[in-house]
Amino acid sequence: MLKPHWAALVLAAIVATVGLSAAMGCSGGSDPADSGALTSALAATGPASPELLEILDQVADLRGLPPPKSVRFGVVKREAFPALLDALLTDSDREGFAKTTTLYRLLGHLGRDQDYLSVYRALASQAAIGLYSPDHDTLWVIDDRPGSTFRLDEMPPEARAALAHELAHAVQDANFPLADLKRATGDDLDASLALASLIEGDAVASQALYTARYLSATRPALGIVLGQGATPPGVPPSIARELFFPYTSGSEWVQAEIAGGGPGATDRLFRDPPRTTASILHPERRGESSTPVQATLPDLAAPLGEGWERESGGGFGEFQLRNYLQLRLPGIPAATAAAGWVGDRYDVYKRGNESVAVIRLTFSDDGQAAEFAAAHDAFLATGSSVRSLKDGLAVTASAAGPTTVSFPRSGPQITFVIGSSEAVAIRAAALLRGG
Repeated sequence: MLKPHWAALVLAAIVATVGLSAAMGCSGGSDPADSGALTSALAATGPASPELLEILDQVADLRGLPPPKSVRFGVVKREAFPALLDALLTDSDREGFAKTTTLYRLLGHLGRDQDYLSVYRALASQAAIGLYSPDHDTLWVIDDRPGSTFRLDEMPPEARAALAHELAHAVQDANFPLADLKRATGDDLDASLALASLIEGDAVASQALYTARYLSATRPALGIVLGQGATPPGVPPSIARELFFPYTSGSEWVQAEIAGGGPGATDRLFRDPPRTTASILHPERRGESSTPVQATLPDLAAPLGEGWERESGGGFGEFQLRNYLQLRLPGIPAATAAAGWVGDRYDVYKRGNESVAVIRLTFSDDGQAAEFAAAHDAFLATGSSVRSLKDGLAVTASAAGPTTVSFPRSGPQITFVIGSSEAVAIRAAALLRGG
């Protein structure tokens, strides 16, 4: 995914490991900011207590891996947690959040006045229960109980289960350096979310093993990891689906991999991580190649004119495609239409307040492509939009949002352009057709 998915996700699932992860409760990145909040938070940490190290050893034993040599531990109040998350964000994380904002506004996940970082903060401030930072080998737990002494023996079973989840990340990082794995995904949306699903799915599985062996909790183990209660105001449902995906679908996929490949399956996945969310969504395809079919697009930065730059691009993925359709279509039709995905390419260009995304999708056959095209037409037909045909291209313009230009289907490939204005979308589509 884009860079922001990292500092937060294995802060919430790698976005996402800062973006995705942080919201969910795990953290990772590089060159963290040296802010007052981070300095204070680090100063308040110390070596893990014998009781905490015992849980760490238990989690590592259940996972079948050696524990890290050292882990630091700290407590943070919920009101101070957003500041800690901000402090852990690097400049590249913030740049990645900005890139995600551009793309997600075009797709419709975010409104004109919304940005991804603010949404991430809103979810993290309510849903997170703690985080593990690989950069500092440090685990922070949110604790709002009165007093300054953290008592592990006073934690309810659900909280101890969540602690085991975060310690599972410490075990992962000691054996499969998470930052290195994230760097290998680059800015690829699909590969980054797939990696996040492995990281969080494995941690959820470890948490379940710990709960079954050492706790008598009756509440579902996953609930405390994701936080209790409804999604906070201001967090779009589509982004909540994305942030929770590694914990829900990721954990189901990891369990299926273990069932089919034995106890060592997860370790093998960390050595050769999945490259697509299609692998996560379709565990029945286990053993098949997860390498996506490559689609190509011309570079439109120079042809678009002075001041235009390519801001981001890479793999979009089946989950992102499904989540996009689900903005206006029911979940099952959206999932069915996206299920034939086998590869793609997207690029986003920006100049000032103008932006445009070019997306080319490849499906397994003509029939699957036709099914998606029909669903996409239904998607575009909803809402208050004006549809027209210009130079053989279908143009869907909305007074309140971006304009989509759809190309005629070409065998198993589908191409469309989404621009911040009708003029920008038509200009990019004309250049794409000419190229």
